[in-house]
Amino acid sequence: MTTGPGAIPRGVGGTGAGRTARRLSLRVRLLLAMTGRPIVGLIRWILAAAGMAAAVCLVGAQPASWRAPVKAEFMRTMTQAGVSGLRAAMISGALFGVAMVMQASYWLSVTGQLDLVGRVLVLLLIREVAPVIMGLILVGRSATAMMIDLSLMRRDGQVRMLALQGIDPFRYLVMPRVVALALSQFSLTIVFVVTALVLGHLFGYALGVSQRSLFAFLDTVLQAMTATDFVILPLKTLTIGFALGIVSTLVVFDADARHLEVRELITRGFFTAVLAVFLISGLMSVLL
Repeated sequence: MTTGPGAIPRGVGGTGAGRTARRLSLRVRLLLAMTGRPIVGLIRWILAAAGMAAAVCLVGAQPASWRAPVKAEFMRTMTQAGVSGLRAAMISGALFGVAMVMQASYWLSVTGQLDLVGRVLVLLLIREVAPVIMGLILVGRSATAMMIDLSLMRRDGQVRMLALQGIDPFRYLVMPRVVALALSQFSLTIVFVVTALVLGHLFGYALGVSQRSLFAFLDTVLQAMTATDFVILPLKTLTIGFALGIVSTLVVFDADARHLEVRELITRGFFTAVLAVFLISGLMSVLL
C-alpha cells in the first residue's frame, strides 16, 4: 500500500534494516564462537584434569588398589622413568653445577659477597632451575614414551579388552603411572641437586675458584635453606611429576582425542606437558 505517487512501499526500508541487523548478529555470533570455543575447551580440559587428579589421589590412597598387577605396572614405570633417568639427571646436574655453582662462587668472591653463595644457589639452583630441568627431561624421556604406549594400547583395542575382562583401566593404567612419575620427578631432582652442588664445587676447587672444603660448602648451602625451602622443593617436584602423569594419560583418554592419530596426540601432549612444567613452577614460585 502506498500513500501517494512515487512513495516507497511500506516495509522495504524495514526489510533492509532487518537484513543488516541479521548479518551483524551473525557476525557477532561467529566471533563469539571463534573466541569462546577454545576457552570452553580449555576450561573443560582443566576440569577433567582436576577430576582425574582427585580420582588418582582417592584411588591411590586405598590399599586395596595396589594389587600385584598394579604394583608391577608401578615398578615398570619407576624403572623406566626413575632408574633409567639417573644418568640424564647426573649428566645434566654436572653441567649445570659447573656452570652455576662455580660461576656463583667466582663472581661473588670477586664482589666480596662470598657469604651469599649459599642463598643464591638455594634460590636459583634448588628452587627454580632443578625442578624445571628435571621436569623437561622427564617429559622428553618418560612422559612422551608413556603417551606413545597408551596411544598404541588404545588404538589396538587393549584398553577395551582390559575393561571386558573386568580390569579397571584407570586403576591399572593411569593411577600407577601418575604416582610413579611424581616420585621419579622428586627422586631425580634430588640427584640433580646433589650432583650439581658436589661436582660444581669440586670443579671450582680444582681451578682455585673456591678455597672451602666440600663439607664446608655443603654446610653453607644447608644453613642458607629455610624451612620454606625444605617444603618447596619436594612440593614443587611432586606436583610437577604428578601433573606430567595426568597430562600424559588424559591427552590419550580424552573423549575429544579419540579421532586423533598417534602423531597428533604426541604433539599435543608434549606441548601441554612442557607448558604444565613452566606454569606449575612459575605459579608455585610466586605463591610460595
